[in-house]
Amino acid sequence: MLLVPDAPGKLPKQLRDQINIVSGVVPVTVSPWVESWRYAPGAEITKPVAAFYSALNEQLREQLLDH
Repeated sequence: MLLVPDAPGKLPKQLRDQINIVSGVVPVTVSPWVESWRYAPGAEITKPVAAFYSALNEQLREQLLDH
């Protein structure tokens, strides 16, 4: 799961708690705040997002090749 903050700064405690719960079930990547995404989503790919895409592509390839 890729989570993208909609504002700069620290995530609220309630949201951090929910992320901790969800991360016990599925892998969770939290992207840093990227202001340019407010105007052009995906315009600037950050390292965490690039790693997420790479891992997701690999998992999809493995699943498609296995079936």
